[in-house]
Amino acid sequence: MKILENDGITIESSEGEKHIYFVLALITGDNLGLNGILGMVESFSANYFCRFCKMNKTDTQNVNTECVEECALLRDPVNYKKDLQLNNYVQTGLKEECTFHDVPSYHMVDNLSVDELHDLRESLCNIVMIHVITNLISSKYFSLEDLNNRMLIMVQNIP
Repeated sequence: MKILENDGITIESSEGEKHIYFVLALITGDNLGLNGILGMVESFSANYFCRFCKMNKTDTQNVNTECVEECALLRDPVNYKKDLQLNNYVQTGLKEECTFHDVPSYHMVDNLSVDELHDLRESLCNIVMIHVITNLISSKYFSLEDLNNRMLIMVQNIP
């Protein structure tokens, strides 16, 4: 990646020779894989498991529901470096320096990729849908029995 960014490659096109440089902008994957490849702890029961912020596990479980970003807790290159120097993953969530830091344009704190399946489909979306369905039932748009019957019909019609 470092060679591709620094030196690039030369290709032949119908318009002649072109020199192309690459930039590592984002690394994607599931949460466990990303934490591992970026040098973070790979346990989500760890005290500091988040790639984006430095909120303690206990605080994440008691955080208010207003979704207010606390800028002081966000990871940045400065506090990342200080955390690495502590060399204590229990207090920081960092096991080792991210190997991709050898690439000039890349820093793991700027890698804002989320795990769409685990973070949304298996977590947030389920929680939201529970509230939506509960509200629709309590507002008498339909009953739980109607919903269950419709779902049963849909399942029976699946080939």
